[in-house]
Amino acid sequence: MSDSLFEGVVKILAQGGFVMPPLVFLSVILFTALFRLALELYQVSGKKHPALPRNPRAGCPEEIDIETLARERTQWRLHFDRRLKFVRIMAATAPLLGLLGTVAGMLKTFSAMGLREGFTAIDLIASGISEALITTETGLSIAIVGLVLLWALTSCRRRLLVRFESREAAFVLSSFEPNPSC
Repeated sequence: MSDSLFEGVVKILAQGGFVMPPLVFLSVILFTALFRLALELYQVSGKKHPALPRNPRAGCPEEIDIETLARERTQWRLHFDRRLKFVRIMAATAPLLGLLGTVAGMLKTFSAMGLREGFTAIDLIASGISEALITTETGLSIAIVGLVLLWALTSCRRRLLVRFESREAAFVLSSFEPNPSC
């Protein structure tokens, strides 16, 4: 089973032409970056806030002010957004690479149409059309899956930022209550 699957993948990669190795490389980069973003979101979501202590009653509220909380949240958001931009660029590049493969396959098809050698020309035409369709499908598949995962991560990021802002508000409100340890 796994041998036939491997052989099928190798056959598709070979039929896709010269664009398939860059598409495979792009997909590895894209999905690695998406996995790292998801892991970072998971790790950060386990915290109350990047700048808040675990127990806000443990120390004096003057140790951390609202500007520090907002600055830490903003720095995290900017860092995460820069990485999201990279993922967006990778996801947008996949269908363009697929389109490049489509053009290359169609050029191969049109050049084969100029041949008048019978079965050889038909085989080359079929090969060119196959190359065009495989690269288009691969590029679109990578982009669609990448964009869906990107949407999910962006949605989680938005919910996490709302949670951080509500924690900041709760921290500010708790700083107005008397603290006997100060």
